Amino acid sequence: MILELKENHHMNESGTSLISSTLMEILEWFLEELEAKLVQESSDIHAEAFSLVKQQGRKLIMNSPLLEVNTEHKIKKYLLDKCGLVKPQEIVLGSEYNVEVQSDSETISEAEEKAMIVPMVEQLTQLFTNREIYNYTFTAPVNQSSDNVIRNAKDGSVYKNHRICQLYPDALLIQLYIDDVEMVNPLGSHTKKNKITVFYWNLLNLPNHMRSSLKAINLYGFALSTSIKKFGYQEMLRNFLQTIQQLETPDGLLIRLGNEPVILHGTLISVSGDGLALNEIGGFKSIGSLTFKFCRNCDLDRNEIFKSFVERNIRAFPQHKERVKKIQAEPTKIVRDEMCKTYGINGESIFSTLQNFDITKGLPQDLMHNLLEGVQEVEIRALLFRLIEDFKVLTYQNLNHLLKSFPYPESLKSSKPSPIDRAHVVSGKLRQSASQMISLLCVMPFLLEPYHDDQTASFIDNFILLAKISNILLSFEVDRPTLDLSRYMIEKHHSRYQTLYPEFPMTPKFHLMIHAPSYRIQDA
Repeated sequence: MILELKENHHMNESGTSLISSTLMEILEWFLEELEAKLVQESSDIHAEAFSLVKQQGRKLIMNSPLLEVNTEHKIKKYLLDKCGLVKPQEIVLGSEYNVEVQSDSETISEAEEKAMIVPMVEQLTQLFTNREIYNYTFTAPVNQSSDNVIRNAKDGSVYKNHRICQLYPDALLIQLYIDDVEMVNPLGSHTKKNKITVFYWNLLNLPNHMRSSLKAINLYGFALSTSIKKFGYQEMLRNFLQTIQQLETPDGLLIRLGNEPVILHGTLISVSGDGLALNEIGGFKSIGSLTFKFCRNCDLDRNEIFKSFVERNIRAFPQHKERVKKIQAEPTKIVRDEMCKTYGINGESIFSTLQNFDITKGLPQDLMHNLLEGVQEVEIRALLFRLIEDFKVLTYQNLNHLLKSFPYPESLKSSKPSPIDRAHVVSGKLRQSASQMISLLCVMPFLLEPYHDDQTASFIDNFILLAKISNILLSFEVDRPTLDLSRYMIEKHHSRYQTLYPEFPMTPKFHLMIHAPSYRIQDA
């Protein structure tokens, strides 16, 4: 109970300690009341019997499991000894030298910047002590679909063509996910100073119903974002990459489940995250920089991306490696910088140490950032501006009333959209979470149906087309012909958007969305 209150209900140490001590007091009180009751009702029982009852009761209390978890230190020890907790490890990312100038002297001090990781080998060992996970991975694994429907990672072209997966059909399919977390009020003055970069990993061998649970997401580590920016990803991901390298060797990775040795093989399938983080870790130019080619998936430049909405000029891994070599071999900084801008490449990626990882295909465009918080957010603002500010067929008060009174299904009740103000539409952001954006995507076609007329039809219809595209790209199961159809739908949607909303220019995420169908086919 104490552990459940702490882990599932986020109770702090003082709360768990209070409950432990209170329960112990209740047990003491119960023992005293039991003794008094026995004396009152059984006065003829020998005194030694009372003493024995009291002694055994006291022994039970002193051996109570509550005493094992009545402090934070004991809770951690209990989790390590009894629950298989993998102990986090502190690592040094790098150090800086600070100079303190005083009136008559200078003092140089070294300051280390650190991070926390959870070692991968220990995580894998603990993970497979769960028989259900072990069975889904090895005994009764999820198999490829035979009906041209993409359901799991084994239906993707990356798995089918991957050297490690062909050699070892039960290879572990690992996905890394990187995201930033703001630890303070995002509207306050201390933003970015306390931002943390968090690294998660996921086992793609598991069936969808398990992978969609938060319990299936494993923490690898975290560090201050400023430290990652300063020292890079090398030290942060060293343990992770060494584990992947070992999994890819013929000898594999030996772990022990009890007394039984188990050899694991596996590979890194993909790395997900927001566009800025993936471009940085992949050795590509930032989307926001003045680079000639900012897309890590294709060779289209900034002058071409909004002229055509068909996927073409895809980057090839052999060509990418040659470009990296040319940049590294160029001795002149001015020429080297110009080559980086032309190719859209900063240099070699940290993942180049993995022999089986294609950096041009292994960093998929993330639909949460690019679609839900990107294209969809921009178009909803543009659409509401048309309906409210230009056509005046709707007001913000009416809109928020409709959003509040809509009969949301059970699956959307926990993510109802927040109120939308004029400032959000005209000059800012909608300030909705990704789950709230999904809710807006689902309900707005119904909310706007009464306002669908000759004047508004083309604008509302284009949003409905975006909703249909999103349903395809975000679906758990989708077949190849439907994904091929979504390419045409995206081209049609983007072309219409350009005509309908000239004052709401397209962002780079409109272009990145073009690559989404290919990644569904590759990574499933």
